[in-house]
Amino acid sequence: MLMETDFAHGTSIEQRGKRAGRPRARIKDTNQGVHLDNLTKIKIDQISNLNELRRNNLTLSTVNSRSLRNKSAELLQHIYEEQIDFCVITETWLQPEGDDKTRGELKQDGYNLDDVPRSERKGGGLALLYRDNLKCSRLSNDQFQSFECAEWEIKCKIFTLKIVGIYRPPYSKSHPVTQATFLNEFPELLDRVLLKPEPVVILGDFNLHLDNDDDCYAKRFAECLQSYGLEQHVKTPTHTSGHVLDSIITRKADRLNVSKPVTDYFISDHSFTTCHIEQSRPPLIRKTVISRNWKNVCTSDMRKDLSELKSVIDQSDDTNTLVKDLTEKTTSIVDKHAPMKERQIVCRPDIPWYSSYLKKLKHFKRSIEKIHLKHKSTLTENVYKKVKNHYTREVSAAKSGFYQSKINDAEGNVKKLYNVTSKLLGREKENPLPSYSNDQDLANDFLQYFTDKIKNLRDQLDNTHVDTGHQNNNVGKQSC
Repeated sequence: MLMETDFAHGTSIEQRGKRAGRPRARIKDTNQGVHLDNLTKIKIDQISNLNELRRNNLTLSTVNSRSLRNKSAELLQHIYEEQIDFCVITETWLQPEGDDKTRGELKQDGYNLDDVPRSERKGGGLALLYRDNLKCSRLSNDQFQSFECAEWEIKCKIFTLKIVGIYRPPYSKSHPVTQATFLNEFPELLDRVLLKPEPVVILGDFNLHLDNDDDCYAKRFAECLQSYGLEQHVKTPTHTSGHVLDSIITRKADRLNVSKPVTDYFISDHSFTTCHIEQSRPPLIRKTVISRNWKNVCTSDMRKDLSELKSVIDQSDDTNTLVKDLTEKTTSIVDKHAPMKERQIVCRPDIPWYSSYLKKLKHFKRSIEKIHLKHKSTLTENVYKKVKNHYTREVSAAKSGFYQSKINDAEGNVKKLYNVTSKLLGREKENPLPSYSNDQDLANDFLQYFTDKIKNLRDQLDNTHVDTGHQNNNVGKQSC
């Protein structure tokens, strides 16, 4: 049986074959129950405007990483992909010393990291990963008996925002502090944080079942937020157990238009909790680049002009004059054929080792993740863990291979190798030169410095008294 459809009129002709040499056909209406007049045409421009609005809004997130040491590459890749402006990370597990490599991996092009490691015991720790076009300063970092917290201030030309990161460890033998203690200490933090008028966003892992209305501690926490005029925005589960443990809290009086948080990517047993604030994000950093366009140079014309340098060599007898004339003539020829041009480029975050294969593997991982969250069986859990671990290994291998190739390319070049390792460890370039207005003043300052230094050394030598007679007497005694 064949069917030919007329999509324009919503009808189809169903061919049923021939009988006694005569074709039989039946006209069938395919739009039964559908009123075309009720359908609205969606313009492509409207969809693009929604995407543009989403891109321009400030994007913030929080996640419990349960150790950044083996997840830095995967975490950074997701933040790049989702264009997150800043993210509060809990349970970093970073130590004050020995984790420079992990910190350096997160301080890549476009982002900076400020972390607060736990001081007393292993585990825990807070960090703020933010775009480099935002000015961030840490105001305080406290460690209450029941939770860890850090307070940052984010500034740019168009807004100022106070960020408070919180991690409350669950009750355990190593941390025997109850939820009731947390509910008594948390208002002390709010009293201090909410004194200033700047908009406040509180993010982190509270380890409370905020979605359970029958939980007495969750009720007391909600009442506490209500008494301070705060609003908790996360309504969907943020943990594989199906509960809301992570939270994004804002002050109602600040009137921050916060979108519905999305919890759809698990990097550990916690998912990223991401939302948008209706606040224009600052523009990306631009830097000025001065370069020459050598590709469009006519080699025959330039070779002809360079041949005139021979006459300059023949006309000069003094070496200093010859060097000066050659430099000026060569510079003028180069400027003629490939003049210096100044242009501005936008510094966009990029992950050079993230390939199309990793992107497809991530999409496959997320599809398995959704199946597991839907069924939550032992089979889906085992399959999801295998796929997740495989993706983490592939991302780490791609990152290691990229930097290994960079190090191999720098073999024999100490300066290039130093730059590669400095970037890998997140070391900032420091200008060893003092502040100066122009090159001539800097050169004169250096000249004056060394002139004064030599003069001072000479004065000290002239004023030094050497007792030669005493030395001669000692020599004579020794010879006897």
